Amino acid sequence: MKGEAIDSLGSWVATVALNVSRSGMRRTMAERRARHRLGTPTATTPDSSHGDVVDVERAVASLPRRQREVVVLRYLLDLNTAETATTLRINEGTVKSELSRARAALTQRLGTVSMEVTNDAGP
Repeated sequence: MKGEAIDSLGSWVATVALNVSRSGMRRTMAERRARHRLGTPTATTPDSSHGDVVDVERAVASLPRRQREVVVLRYLLDLNTAETATTLRINEGTVKSELSRARAALTQRLGTVSMEVTNDAGP
């Protein structure tokens, strides 16, 4: 029977987290579309007394799905490139190229200085 044995607990947890994240994103997008149709505001403007507010969450959410998933698994769940590839069922090279594209897009969206980041910084 499928699902009786878990070969890699870390990959299984990451897959579950990814599925929950996808469901949450679908729900959030549906709510935004509904608010837009109803004409209600979706977010409040940040208080100017807090200075420049960097909205990393919104910037990551604006990435294409694959880039967003790779960023979340790699940087938020702290999976290495191989684990990220296994979780998403893609090649490690694809993980690296999607991370590169995502970092470039985030750099542009957040207005930060581009920094070289390695994919697998070892201890």
